[in-house]
Amino acid sequence: MSSTQSSANGQKRLNTACQYLGKRVQYMTSSRGGGNERSFNTIVYINATFYGSGSGTSEHASREVAANVAHGALKREHPNDPNV
Repeated sequence: MSSTQSSANGQKRLNTACQYLGKRVQYMTSSRGGGNERSFNTIVYINATFYGSGSGTSEHASREVAANVAHGALKREHPNDPNV
């Protein structure tokens, strides 16, 4: 599995876990700079509560990092639930 494929699973895992828990996920992405210097930052909210953020050189990369951070936080809240 390539790093792109494995990282692309972050949002899917988070969305699946939140769907199971009946929670709503929101991603808010901003960018700064331009050209090769452009960077993106994504903040993840679950049910309007901040759950994590991530940065990257593309919108997709920053969303994946943020989703992985938020999913880790969600797993710590539900440590014994294999569906999370």
